[in-house]
Amino acid sequence: MHHLVQKLKRLIVSVPALFMTTVVFAQKGNNFQTTLQNAKHDTDKVNIIVNYCFEAVESNPDTVLLLCKQALQIAANIKDSSHHARIYQNMGIAFDIKDKLDSCLLFLNTARMIYKRMGLPIKESFIVNDIAIAYYYRGIYEVALRRHYEVLALRQQGNDKKLIAQSYNNIGLIYRAKKDYSNAVSFFRQSLLLKKEINDVQGVINTSMNIGSCFQFSKNYDSAYHYAVATEALARQHNKPEDITGAISNKGVALNGLKKYAEAEALLQQAMQQAKASNNTTILLTCLKGQGDVFYERQQFAKALQSYKSGAALAGEKERWKEQRAIFYEDMANCFAAQKDFANAYFFSGRYQALQDTLLNEENTRHINEMNVLYESEQKQKQIVQLNEDVNKGSMANLQSKKERNYLLLSSLLLLGLLAVIFISFRNSRIKSATLNEQNKVIEKALADKEVLLKEIHHRVKNNMQIVSSLLDLQSISIKDSEAAEAMKDGKNRVQSMALIHQNLYQQDNLKGINAKDYVGQLLMNLKDSYSNARHPVDIKTDIQDLNIDLDTMIPVGLILNELITNVFKYAVPLVQSPRLEIRLAEINNTLYIKVKDNGPGFAELADIKTAKTFGLKMVRAFAQKLKAKMEVENNQGAIVELFITKYKIV
Repeated sequence: MHHLVQKLKRLIVSVPALFMTTVVFAQKGNNFQTTLQNAKHDTDKVNIIVNYCFEAVESNPDTVLLLCKQALQIAANIKDSSHHARIYQNMGIAFDIKDKLDSCLLFLNTARMIYKRMGLPIKESFIVNDIAIAYYYRGIYEVALRRHYEVLALRQQGNDKKLIAQSYNNIGLIYRAKKDYSNAVSFFRQSLLLKKEINDVQGVINTSMNIGSCFQFSKNYDSAYHYAVATEALARQHNKPEDITGAISNKGVALNGLKKYAEAEALLQQAMQQAKASNNTTILLTCLKGQGDVFYERQQFAKALQSYKSGAALAGEKERWKEQRAIFYEDMANCFAAQKDFANAYFFSGRYQALQDTLLNEENTRHINEMNVLYESEQKQKQIVQLNEDVNKGSMANLQSKKERNYLLLSSLLLLGLLAVIFISFRNSRIKSATLNEQNKVIEKALADKEVLLKEIHHRVKNNMQIVSSLLDLQSISIKDSEAAEAMKDGKNRVQSMALIHQNLYQQDNLKGINAKDYVGQLLMNLKDSYSNARHPVDIKTDIQDLNIDLDTMIPVGLILNELITNVFKYAVPLVQSPRLEIRLAEINNTLYIKVKDNGPGFAELADIKTAKTFGLKMVRAFAQKLKAKMEVENNQGAIVELFITKYKIV
């Protein structure tokens, strides 16, 4: 979908106006050389070179590095060291584009130290922002995130709302890349409020699309549609054709998620024509995916396959679009399976899995690189502190030595002897410290490798469960008996509820616990999609505490919730005009409290749920016993089930 793969552009987060000089710069090539030759003062020459380099660094980093060396020679006689900082900044960006991270960080940190000494936090923030972008491009999201928080703190000192809004947006993009959509939306909304306050129209459009993308990723299509409509209205008001097309395609995708297929198809077709005219590949991919989904839902499998094949071919034009290709391959496999062409379904399922394995390996490599950078940064910081201490000790020793030599040679000799003893002791201490550091490094690497392995295990378990779920889905296609098909569907939902737990484990930093709020939200979306009823949209209200519940507790809790919510969608929702579902999960007085309530006809016999012999309700009773839970059932304008769990663990 449009704007879902947006990168952090340097020109978005850098403000050339801060660097304007008395010399007007708008020349390139020969005009640049002429302007440089006509400049009379060294300050003007440096400004001309720096401004030219800022414009040319993306396309020609080698030339920029040569010009920066020339500028450093000219700037040698200029007392204002901010000129040196600007030169070093351009050199750092050039090395970043040449994929030389060490040199990039060396020059950017040098520029940062100059601005820090000068007490210029806003200018310092631009340098730290470039450092964050260097890490972001390499997938080292955790380090990039830390640097963006530093940028935000520096900009808050200067109270520049436009720059603060940009920092909120950049932090949101990092969280979105980490698939932490809750935090991403939180920061995007803070950015949006500031951009509206300062009337930054393009900023409002971009950030609104970013928020909509998070809701689409998390399948919250109502909110995604709301932001797409608002974005389109603003883009039309300010005549921004590219953004209008992007908003239309996002509306189409959201409507498809809301099962409004006719409206979705019309919008996606409109967006596709406009995207072809402007040669916008990103929007074309969005439209082909959305159009294929519409045809699939209408069981027009031949048309769906045509859209998916076109999308896969388009995504295959660029190596970095592996994830998009994988999605199209999975869709094609589902299409063939729906037509009972299992040979082709198996073939494209294999291509999808191969790409998924490649993406998983790339993700693991990124995690390892990220941990290495974090470890090396901490070690370098320790070395800097140690070197400063060594320098201070050496300076004090030299001063004391000079004073002593003024009094008596014998005292100097004694002092030298004492210094020799101290040096030997210090050297021995350094050797021991180096040994300990090496041991710590081995231990930390082992712990990091173990964490990566655990995450990969949970990822594999989740993938295997999804394969089981897909097999159940495929099997249900050929089952004619409705009761058996419904049993297959229930089994698929139970497998998915457990797969969600393993998905949350490998996506979060805490491998011991599951965030109840995120898990219940994802479970609800899955069940809502599985039992969707266009005539009776369900009003769902949740009150879920932000608890991290351990794995042994969360698996039975998840299966219990799956059964209770499934019963509501199957037996309560179809029988009322305006169905409602309320879910509460909270820790109250050392008890984990769960409540599921609907406004349906209620239980025919209240004892049914406690004595029923159906597999689902028997499973609820069994897990309730395992958790030492007291279960209460009543009819009060609908069915109410409450559990008071005493055997649980919060981590």
